[in-house]
Amino acid sequence: MFKYYWGSIRRYIPGIDGKVVAWLSYEAAHKSSKDREKFGKGAYEGVMAPEIANNACYGGALISTLTLSIPGDPPTAVFLAALMLHGVTPGPLLSIEHPDFIFQMASLLFIASFMVFGLGLVIANLYVRFLKSHLPYLCR
Repeated sequence: MFKYYWGSIRRYIPGIDGKVVAWLSYEAAHKSSKDREKFGKGAYEGVMAPEIANNACYGGALISTLTLSIPGDPPTAVFLAALMLHGVTPGPLLSIEHPDFIFQMASLLFIASFMVFGLGLVIANLYVRFLKSHLPYLCR
């Protein structure tokens, strides 16, 4: 069976928002699923596909913002405005005018992903402990 890659939708259409990507990936998951009757009733694929595509769309929006100065969604429009306030003009000449900027952005995103992963592990553990300890209060 043909498998869809949820993030590829955003890669091929760089100007659309996360909501459109979520709907397109839900449709792709529905078409490629073996159990189509479970969709709309809490199927894991129907929940995961839009979330994965929604998270994947921000990287594509950032690429089009940095290379073409065209924001793909509201957060990258704010990012574009912040860059322009600091004197960095995104576009085709970005690597010539500010040669270290791309490397700095990549390294900051790399460090941030590890920090979010570490914080997610700690917070998830604390959240599970909280839910286990207050279960009698939550199930009234």
